[in-house]
This record gives sequence, structure tokens and C-alpha cells, in this order.
Amino acid sequence: MVQTQRVTNGQEKEKDSKIERLRKYLEIDKYELDREIQQQPSLFFEISEASVKAAARRDYLKEQLANVDAKLGTKHRRVIEKSGTRATEAVVNAAVNSDPEHAKASERYIKAREKAALYDSLKEAFQQRSYLLRDLSALYIAQYYERASISDNNATRGVKAERNMDRMADARAAKGSRVSMRAKKRE
Repeated sequence: MVQTQRVTNGQEKEKDSKIERLRKYLEIDKYELDREIQQQPSLFFEISEASVKAAARRDYLKEQLANVDAKLGTKHRRVIEKSGTRATEAVVNAAVNSDPEHAKASERYIKAREKAALYDSLKEAFQQRSYLLRDLSALYIAQYYERASISDNNATRGVKAERNMDRMADARAAKGSRVSMRAKKRE
């Protein structure tokens, strides 16, 4: 990034560090769901607020760029006409686009547009984070992370044993009916 002004550069560094700080919150500690859930609304609000401010700055700098271009267009048109050359729209636009003042204003606008897009992306990621927190909470309620929920305990062993005994009885009954049918054929 090219530095335009010291104040602006300091603000950019501050915003970059803010994005990095907020980006770290995207990672969820599934064993600290209560803390993660409590932080989500305030973090989402902070990001939403920053996103709105970044969009406002972007829009402001877009207007500033348009104003600079209009002033430069008038200035260059007069200079071109004084030189005796025909001031066509293409010639004036070329002069405006090559002016250093236009380049500075354009650069500020592009940086602001990028910053606004980053905050929008971060906001969308935090919306996804909220859905993930909801899903992780449901898994926690279902005791997905509990060791007992995936291993055998007395209750599950009893159910499995009854099911196996029922299967064996069904198999014996099926085998017994085949045996009795053979006996009927012999008679």
C-alpha cells in the first residue's frame, strides 16, 4: 500500500489491526461454548458498526473523487482550450486521469472500497459463526462430546443384549420351522 498521509496511514494500520483482532474470534473453542455464545452478539455488533463506518467512508471518498475529477476536468479543459487545441471529452479525461491529484483521490477511494469489502466479508463470516455456535450447542446438549455417549454403559449393553437375544430367537424359530417342515415331508 502506498502511504498517502501520516494520519490516514495511522488510521489504516488501526483498522487493519482491528480486522486482525476480530478475525481471531472466528475460531471457536467448542469446550468454551458458553463464553463463545456470550461474546457473539457484541462481536457481531462491533463488526456491523465497523462495516457501516467503512461503507460510509467509501461512499464519502467516492464523492470526493468525483469532485476532484470535476474540478480537474474544468481546469484541464481551460488549459487545453488556451493552448488552441480542441478540448474533446477524451482529451480532457486523459488529462484528468493522468493528474497526480486524481491518482491520490482514486487511491484513497480504492483503499476504502477494499476496507469496506473486508468488513462485509468479516460480517458474513460472523453470521456463519453464529450458525455454527447454534449447531455446536445442539451437539453439546445431545452430549456429543461426552465420552459416555459414544461408549457402552449398562443401559446400552442391556438394550443390545435384548436385541441380540430377539434375533437369536427369531433365527431359532425360522430354523425350527424348516426342521418341522422336513419332518412333515418324511411322513
